[in-house]
Amino acid sequence: KMEENDGTGFCLKYPNFEVQKYLTKGILAHITDGKVTAGDSKKLVSSLAKNNFKGFAVTLNACLTGIPYQWHKYDLASYEAWYASLLYMGFLLLDVDLRVEESSSHGRSDMVLLEEKQAFVFEFKVVNSAAAKDKAVTAAIKQIEEKGYAKKYMEQEQDQKIEAVYAIALVFGKKEKNVVGWKAKALLS
Repeated sequence: KMEENDGTGFCLKYPNFEVQKYLTKGILAHITDGKVTAGDSKKLVSSLAKNNFKGFAVTLNACLTGIPYQWHKYDLASYEAWYASLLYMGFLLLDVDLRVEESSSHGRSDMVLLEEKQAFVFEFKVVNSAAAKDKAVTAAIKQIEEKGYAKKYMEQEQDQKIEAVYAIALVFGKKEKNVVGWKAKALLS
């Protein structure tokens, strides 16, 4: 319960991880017509933990391909938020340390996933066609570096246990409705 200027408002939270997990699982199943599962989410996180970035991109493409074309009638594939939301829902199933729109002193990252003493800092871009992917990939990595999104993970005390930090650019194509380009760059290893 929280107070508002004109009365009382309510802020609902998950009572526990089990409820969060099953609600998230149900929403993800609805959004993807049952074609994306917790197993797919585990593959995504496992690929990252093993630094198999190509495997991550392949699994993500397989998941995105499963989304029915009818659901794209609102041009959702034109927005970074569509892809970020799908990844967010998938990662949420696993109770991983996930941070979205995390602020730095010069901006905010799209998403950060902490797993097995590693930090994965994501920047998403959407392009009109796959032909523009290389420029967008370069811009995304540059943005992570220039805006310092990963700095706080790179400059932690030894007891914080972050041993590797990666900048990950994911570029999605509006027409392709999938990953058209990606790059992972080690910033600390």
